[in-house]
Amino acid sequence: MPKPAHFVVRHKAAECIGCCACAEIVPHIFEMDDDGMAVLVNAVDEGVMRSAEIPNLDRSDVETAVDDCPVDIIRAVNS
Repeated sequence: MPKPAHFVVRHKAAECIGCCACAEIVPHIFEMDDDGMAVLVNAVDEGVMRSAEIPNLDRSDVETAVDDCPVDIIRAVNS
């Protein structure tokens, strides 16, 4: 069975503290808004989380962002 071409990133933006780690690691996936909080690019609302489908070639960098988030509000899951 072939590996999926994408995975899903989930971000609980309301709990962001604005440390910028995710935006520094994957700036094409996370941006900082005018209030200094991280925003998941091209995301849709899923309750308290926002989610976006991301190409697998970015998975390693996203997992670094997940690990570096000091408030543990980013998840990377298979689609």
